[in-house]
Amino acid sequence: MLLSCHEPYRGNASSNRMRFLLVFAWITGAVLTTTMAKNQTAGNNLASADSSAIQAVEAEKASLQTEIKRKQDSQDRFNKWNMRCAIGAVVFGGLLGILSWLFQKLGSDAAYKTRPLVSQAEGIDSRIQLLRGTESAEKIEALRAESRHNESIANQARERSEETARQNLNLKSHIGELESENLARQQDLEKERIKRYELGASLKDRVFTDQFGAIAALSKYPRTRARFEYLGEAEVLSVAEQINCVLTSSGWITGRSQTTSSFIGEGVKISVGMGGPNAALGEQDATTVFSRMQLERTARSVADLLVALFNSHGLDASTAAPTNDPPGVIVITVGSKTNPVLDAIHQEVGSAAGNRTVIQPWIIPGQ
Repeated sequence: MLLSCHEPYRGNASSNRMRFLLVFAWITGAVLTTTMAKNQTAGNNLASADSSAIQAVEAEKASLQTEIKRKQDSQDRFNKWNMRCAIGAVVFGGLLGILSWLFQKLGSDAAYKTRPLVSQAEGIDSRIQLLRGTESAEKIEALRAESRHNESIANQARERSEETARQNLNLKSHIGELESENLARQQDLEKERIKRYELGASLKDRVFTDQFGAIAALSKYPRTRARFEYLGEAEVLSVAEQINCVLTSSGWITGRSQTTSSFIGEGVKISVGMGGPNAALGEQDATTVFSRMQLERTARSVADLLVALFNSHGLDASTAAPTNDPPGVIVITVGSKTNPVLDAIHQEVGSAAGNRTVIQPWIIPGQ
């Protein structure tokens, strides 16, 4: 009865033990598997780290080998250039030695050419010494005469050489004088050529350059009246027409009037009218005086503008004394071209400038 009662319990204990063993085996396997996986991962990481270090070392080794090869190539090139320089220095030294020997040879040859007569005279003297005790007085005298003759020939040769040297020196001096004279003539010819070029340039007609720019500059100012005076020359008339074209294109009123002037100077002269009817201050009221002053001030500023404008556009212009024209009128006197080059030539040859004639200036409409 007891045995039968304990058997079920025994069976349950065996079952529990088996379950415990299975659980223990599963835990042990899991632990072992995890440990092996960690070891394998660490091994892989270690192997990867070793491989990276090896690659870095190999790369550094390759870089060092490349640097060593580059240094060796540079050293080889330097050695080659050093060898070439050494060979060149040896060759150059040899050439210098050969040239030194040649110069010494030439010097010795030149000195040797002056020795024959001296050597011959010395030989005769030695022969005289030998024959003095054994030969007769006639032979000794003949030898002495021959020696004197040789000395005379040597003296003549020396004198001819000195004369030739003097002649060479005179020829060199004469050649130097001829060269100096030739250089002076060449300089004179060059000065004459430059003078002719400057004269040709100075004789060209004047041109009012950039007329459109001048028109644009003058268009900013109010309309102004202008009166022209000019010489009876084609070039002067051309300049006056160019100026008149610019002024009329800018809205100016231009014309010409009678003049009693018998001489017009060179270049372009700009004058301001300050006369006209009722010019005396006693005959004018305050308003008229203020108006005249304003017109004169404006005319002077316009005259200064024209002078600067003409000078900057190729015409030689300057201001002149006021005229008897009404206030506000600009008087433009166009003379012949200023030509300092031609004036200098006239001074050199002593000739005066030609006579000039005056053409009646234009009449301003409405006056």
